[in-house]
Order: sequence, then structure tokens, then C-alpha cells
Amino acid sequence: PLFWVVRSMGDFDVVVVGSSNIDLVSYTPKFPSPGETIMGGEFAQGFGGKGANQAVLIGKLGGKVAMVSKVGQDSFGADFKRNYQQVGVDSRYVGDAEPGVATGTAAIIVDSAGENCIVVCPGANMKMVPEDVDAAAELMQKTKVVVMQNEIPLPVTQRALEVAKKAGACTIWNIAPCPAEAK
Repeated sequence: PLFWVVRSMGDFDVVVVGSSNIDLVSYTPKFPSPGETIMGGEFAQGFGGKGANQAVLIGKLGGKVAMVSKVGQDSFGADFKRNYQQVGVDSRYVGDAEPGVATGTAAIIVDSAGENCIVVCPGANMKMVPEDVDAAAELMQKTKVVVMQNEIPLPVTQRALEVAKKAGACTIWNIAPCPAEAK
């Protein structure tokens, strides 16, 4: 497998610095109009966020992966930490935001044609600070690849790039979601 070659070079194949969001998915026949309430069909809850998705998939592909993120001190945050452990993602640097800050969520509406609308409330993700990356620097010194996205504050991503470069790690910056000012 791909990760076999990388594993021999460090403790982790990949360190992901990114978001952890709970996805709340409602399936409906159509999107509601402004001010309209409609009855939905099925509902699903899952673990998401671009960073979390990347970490979990790397683990499922056989890679040894660690996550640097922040969650709320709420039931979603506790669920996220358990999920990371269950799927084999090292989560020692998934920190808790201060009390009262919720875990990030994504409210997703999917219509009968499969189209979707998504509202992301980033919550604890936006409470990440460059010092969170500094605390996890020892992980980046033991990996060959560091992955980031744009669902966390830009100064955190910039610090992750600096730490990864100093450690000699390859960096992958998924620039999604594209900031409005770049469109």
C-alpha cells in the first residue's frame, strides 16, 4: 500500500490540522421557501468536517494518522473524540474549546433530486489558535505529510505550514471552502 513507504520514515503517515463538524442531514422532497416550514423525511447524523473526513479516510486506507482540531465541551465533542479513537485516529491534540462554545455543525438539507444546501456553524473550529499547532509540533516532526483546509482560522493554517516546513514535512493545503474574497 501507499502508506507502507511513508510509514518507515516517521511515527505518523499524515497529521491533519483541521475541522471537526457534526453533520445533521435532513432529507426533504423540496427545499423550503423563505419563511416556509415543510415536513422532511429521513434524518441522519454523522461525523464530518473537511479535516475530520480526511483523517478518517487516511486511517481507513491503512495510514497512521493524527488529528489536530478543537471541539466543544458538549455531547457532540465527546462523541467526536470517541469516534476518532474507534476509527484509529490519534486524537491527543483534539482539544476542548472554552465552555459555552459548541462543536462545529453542518445543517444539510438534501432534496429528492439529490441537491443540497449546507449551513456550517464552525463553533469550536474557529477557536483554534496557532498555539494549538505549536503544542502538536512534536507530531509534525514525526510525519512526512501535513494536511490543512480552510475550515479553521487562517493564522492556524499559516502556523501549521511553518511548523511542517521546519520539520521537512510535505504540506497539502486543500483551499476549500474557497473564501468569499477569493471568488
